[in-house]
Amino acid sequence: MLVLSRFPGEVVDVYTEHGVISIMVTRVVGQQVRLGITVPPECKILRRELKEVAGGASESKSTGGAGGGPAQQ
Repeated sequence: MLVLSRFPGEVVDVYTEHGVISIMVTRVVGQQVRLGITVPPECKILRRELKEVAGGASESKSTGGAGGGPAQQ
């Protein structure tokens, strides 16, 4: 696991075969961090706690969420 320190407004880009996944720290309040995530349309994202509740998503490919724009909580 890669652990980074970032300030609000800073971005980390992850390069995949589907394109670039950009993760931006948008806000930090106390111990709560808000992230903005931009992914290629081919990628899907799902918060892990929702995946565990759904129980049907495979480990290698999550279902749900929307690609191409910032993820919503």
